[in-house]
Amino acid sequence: MRRSGYLTLGVTAVALMFATSASAVLTIDKDSAKCRAGFQKGMGKVAATVQKGVGGCFKNDLKAGGDGSGCYVPAAYDPKSKAVKAKTKLTGSAAKCKNAGPGTYEDDMLALYGGVCPSPGSGAVTTLAELATCLGDLAEKQTVNTLRDIFRSVPVTPASKDAQKCSGTLFKGVGKLVATALKDSGKCQATIEKGLAKVTSPGNYPGYGCFGSDAKGKVAGAQTKLTDALPGGAKAKCTTADLEALGVAGGAEFASTIGDSGAALAALGQVRAGHVRSLYEGLGQQGWEGGQCPVSAQIRLVSAFNAAAQRVSGTNLDTGFKGVSHGVDLPGQFLSHVSLDCSGSPDCSACAIAIDPQFEGNRCSNDNTIRCDEPFVADADDCAGNICEVRFGPPLALSSANTPVCIDNVLSSVAGTANAGTGESATTVGNTSNIFSGLTNTHPCSSCDGDPTANDGVRGGTCNGGPDNGNPCDVNAISLSDGFGSTSYDCSPGGSNLSGTGLKLTLTFDTGTSVLSDTATTGDAACGPGNVLDCQCATCSLDSTVPCNVDADCSGVGAGVCDSNGTGVARLPNDCDTDAFVCNDDGDGLTGHCPTKTSSFCDAITHASGDPYLACATNADCAIIDPECGGDCGDCTITTARPCFLPDIVVSGNPSQQQTTVAGNFCIPGLGAAGSSVNTAAGLAGPGRLATDFEIMAFCDSPATKQFVGNGGNCGR
Repeated sequence: MRRSGYLTLGVTAVALMFATSASAVLTIDKDSAKCRAGFQKGMGKVAATVQKGVGGCFKNDLKAGGDGSGCYVPAAYDPKSKAVKAKTKLTGSAAKCKNAGPGTYEDDMLALYGGVCPSPGSGAVTTLAELATCLGDLAEKQTVNTLRDIFRSVPVTPASKDAQKCSGTLFKGVGKLVATALKDSGKCQATIEKGLAKVTSPGNYPGYGCFGSDAKGKVAGAQTKLTDALPGGAKAKCTTADLEALGVAGGAEFASTIGDSGAALAALGQVRAGHVRSLYEGLGQQGWEGGQCPVSAQIRLVSAFNAAAQRVSGTNLDTGFKGVSHGVDLPGQFLSHVSLDCSGSPDCSACAIAIDPQFEGNRCSNDNTIRCDEPFVADADDCAGNICEVRFGPPLALSSANTPVCIDNVLSSVAGTANAGTGESATTVGNTSNIFSGLTNTHPCSSCDGDPTANDGVRGGTCNGGPDNGNPCDVNAISLSDGFGSTSYDCSPGGSNLSGTGLKLTLTFDTGTSVLSDTATTGDAACGPGNVLDCQCATCSLDSTVPCNVDADCSGVGAGVCDSNGTGVARLPNDCDTDAFVCNDDGDGLTGHCPTKTSSFCDAITHASGDPYLACATNADCAIIDPECGGDCGDCTITTARPCFLPDIVVSGNPSQQQTTVAGNFCIPGLGAAGSSVNTAAGLAGPGRLATDFEIMAFCDSPATKQFVGNGGNCGR
């Protein structure tokens, strides 16, 4: 079975890793072997207790009509303190380590951790008791992280009885697999050490040698039993509908086959089971061998829906106050690379993020088909002295209110940190959005057609439209919206420039919660006739290229106050003009709709979410653009409530080691005269909200050759 190395941590991600190098040598004798075996057994007990607690909470919450999202905190999964007791017992087992102390094997064991517990654990590691406490903390948090990444939360409640039974089956299978594997690896390593102790005492420890151990085939049996429970398995107890209802479906691993729901979910079972195996192998290793942080990571954007058009990733874009450009799908699968510098963080909890030279989006400013390796500066050998630009994905196709655009996003800076153990991250990027008119409503950007394999570096496709029409290309991102097609760094935008030198934006994304509030009616982005309405976002009075939400955003750069429409349209809180600008909360505190104002659409063309995007007033409006829809855009039969931003625009990330959502709010200035149609359609200047899911494969070196494997694994092995 393939083990997955896809681990997500916001803009960069790694699973648990350790702060010291693997060059440390352990002393082997009977006492040290017994001490480590006791720690291993205790960690297995903690993991099993936590797994059982989360599963029980999930079962009860689903039965009560909930979604299970609250089951990943100690108060929910450990109400009777069973996990606490298991951890306390593990800490106490340090007292049973015979003949320990300074100058003994204890020194070697502590040296593996460099004096500090690696994230997601915390605290000093200067005694065996502190080490045991650290290992218990790691076992608990790694188990919780893995379970959360497998099950996440239920998107549709209440869950059916069949879905509830499926949930129980999966939790039971995961628990059995982890318990079996931990027991097996513990016996394996104890046997190795026992043999070494007989040969020489003390002996030199050769390193953890039990990855994939399965002496009697019990681990394989538990693995098979878990995967067999999925659709298509030999003893399937979960249907495709059950897994979709549980929210288990999600991730870029199957986005390209999302139309084939059964195959997609079967692939998911292999992937998530791989995460579980990574967990128990990592837990098996923690007490035996240290490691080092990875130095680079490959990031992949996840944007996917299941067969029922339910969003199964957190990726979503909302722009402008008009509402017509809300809920926009983004193309998925595009790759980027970041460098990780954890040298200033012994526990790998604050690794600095930078663009890696091997990033696919590093392209010469004078030729978008040439890759370069000196991001943000002049590259003499690749670009003949021109700038090596860093693109945040290939051209982005958007189409709303029959105003299609193609956006080339070029980064000017990237700075941030990531916690390698918890998944928490915060990153600020300088971004210039170069906006071009779309080729057509259903084909805004030049597409890369016919390339059989995305992101393989082989230009097996052909650019369709734009200045590179007919040139070879490699697909770099895949859109599931009708007509949009796949895009490539090799295929430049084809329409006219609507933004001059581009919109300059400073974007901050993290795994926490961000709020962009409407502001006081005196200054601070006030809007409407007489500036008496509360709005989010304006532009600065002395510089219309600087977006703002409060006066301080402008005064801090000498650009006046935050009260101007700039080159955009007259600003309003939303487009609910027939409802006195009241935006009704949809009930989640995140999204809203106008009470009475609606929008109408042609019914034959939709985004992947199932939402239509071709605006109309009559059937004739659809008929006139039929050629853009392959001959038929349908009829003007769909009417929906107009989306709107609530007074507090809230967006939340989700820190995790497997699939993390990073999110942020921002303000967008208006385009110049050339882009007035975009300003009118979207409502600019105005707010923006973006959430993105990322999966990341971490590496122990750069260029990437040695893959960082799984939860709890590390680069030292």
